Amino acid sequence: MDRVPARAVAPVPAVDAGILVMAQRTAPLVPVREGGAYRALVRRVYAAPGHGAVAMAAHVVGRSRARAWSAAAGVGSTALTRTVTADQWAALHRIAGATA
Repeated sequence: MDRVPARAVAPVPAVDAGILVMAQRTAPLVPVREGGAYRALVRRVYAAPGHGAVAMAAHVVGRSRARAWSAAAGVGSTALTRTVTADQWAALHRIAGATA
């Protein structure tokens, strides 16, 4: 993402803007047929109580699976849900599905 300073635009707006470039993946991180379950899992984790993504995931998938996810995907114990990458969310989906 690139930043566009407010002073680069006329008339000058009150805030800076950004340019976000997105590219489609050649292969999905989660099989298309599992997309609904993946989205539901992420939604449930975001809605779970707790401080940090791993603690919140533990409420949804259980403590042992959340710890396995943290170790396998490199999600720190204090990582916030907003900092979890798409690859890391896909790893949680695989761990939750593989051991469910």
